Amino acid sequence: MSTETPTKSEVLAEIEKQGSVVATDRPEPPPPTEQDSTAETERELAFARLRAFNSHHDSKRDWSRFMMLVIGGLIAFQAILLVKVGTGEWDFTKYEWLLPLLLVQNLAQIVGLAHVAVKALFDSFKE
Repeated sequence: MSTETPTKSEVLAEIEKQGSVVATDRPEPPPPTEQDSTAETERELAFARLRAFNSHHDSKRDWSRFMMLVIGGLIAFQAILLVKVGTGEWDFTKYEWLLPLLLVQNLAQIVGLAHVAVKALFDSFKE
């Protein structure tokens, strides 16, 4: 067995014998198949679902803030009404039916809006 180092010309001659094949440390990627396009479509659909889910919850957040403002306004109106009547600033003695009607109506609106908001906000996300 000889321990000589090959010369440059011997190495180049060996490479030319092998042709254009060049050894690499990574295998070549497989050619695209129909399964690849199906997987890509599934990824795109999953991303679209995620965007829809995020958009859905963003709109719920905005809507719930609006509903909190409306309910807060109704509660503030009821509090102002009670304070004005309680201090005697407003007098409803001529209209005994008006104050209870306003309070009941306002309370019913608050409960109704809260019911609608809770049902809409905590209902499951539908695709």
